[in-house]
Amino acid sequence: ISPTEIGLSWSPPQTTTNLSKYLIFNGPSATNLTQITPGGTTGPTTTTYTNRGLQPGTTYYYGVESVESGIDSPMSPTTSATTLPLPPQPINLGATPAPTTIALTWVEPTGNGSLPVASYKVSVGTSPGVYSDTYTVKAPPTSYTARSLSANATYYFEVVAVDDGKPPDDSLPSNELPVTTLPLPPPPTGLQATTPAATQIAFTWNWAPLAGGLPFARFLIDCGPSRSDPPPPQVGVTTALPPFAYTWRDAVASSQYYCQVVAVDQDNNDSPASTQIIVTTPPDPTAPTNVMATAVSSSKVTVTWTETIPPHGLAVSNYTIFRAGPTGGFTQLPNVTKNTTYNDTTVLPNTVYYYEIQANGPGGNDSPKSAPSPPVTTPPT
Repeated sequence: ISPTEIGLSWSPPQTTTNLSKYLIFNGPSATNLTQITPGGTTGPTTTTYTNRGLQPGTTYYYGVESVESGIDSPMSPTTSATTLPLPPQPINLGATPAPTTIALTWVEPTGNGSLPVASYKVSVGTSPGVYSDTYTVKAPPTSYTARSLSANATYYFEVVAVDDGKPPDDSLPSNELPVTTLPLPPPPTGLQATTPAATQIAFTWNWAPLAGGLPFARFLIDCGPSRSDPPPPQVGVTTALPPFAYTWRDAVASSQYYCQVVAVDQDNNDSPASTQIIVTTPPDPTAPTNVMATAVSSSKVTVTWTETIPPHGLAVSNYTIFRAGPTGGFTQLPNVTKNTTYNDTTVLPNTVYYYEIQANGPGGNDSPKSAPSPPVTTPPT
């Protein structure tokens, strides 16, 4: 027995010599039976029959006659059976929306005597009563998450329970549930950039959440050498609170970048990108020139050089001095200077020295070393 089928079986008559077939009757009562049409017959050797296309939860009465030599026998004693009810209709359909997903839950009532629920059909559409897609969810979970939806759009859902019959039977559908997805995060605005160092770009921007949107999670900073679709590669991420700012420290000197910022909510939904801006990093510092060393005394050498700043370059932060003795091998002296003059008071009398200078830019961007100075020899004591 299922919601739409009843299976019958019977014993053959004592004598089957001239038996040609069986006739199967059904009806709503034992006194109101008619032969099942079409198909209410079986062959002489078949003593089973499945009555299909019945109404769920309904009682049917049955009788069987045999046909021998063209003559119908009296009807067998009647019997009855009641089809099972359909699976219970899912109730309490609810939803939790996000910008691109909707998580559905429902309740499956129990105890109506139906076959076990094997699965659920979840139907979704963008108009009331019109469903463009249906998804199967294997029981027992009574939940489903619709994905890849459009933000700030209304969708309509219904759920049908399916039993484990063969063939399976569907319940009545749940009540239809309209659900509107949340908006995406708004794009950042007012993106600006400065270049505090040859390999650094410092960004600032503005952003405010939309009412009804999910809470903010982070910002993505994208920069690349060209305008591109898909967008420039991601170079940074920050969870900064206002004022919103981020410094990218791995840029390449003397390079042009197209940069943008994207807001991301706690469900990993990206906002549209901010307006792209073009940022050009300054060049690295260039090596100082005209390095000269003068022996002032047997224990002091004064080194001078010329500062060189390339076009669009940043100001030099300080200079590092390297010194080599008569056997070669430059080593860094312990002190740095912001001037273009340095007094070396760690020299020895009657010794030859050479000097190289390196310009140090902001952010740790250094120039190549200068050409060595001409040799200088300190006088004897």
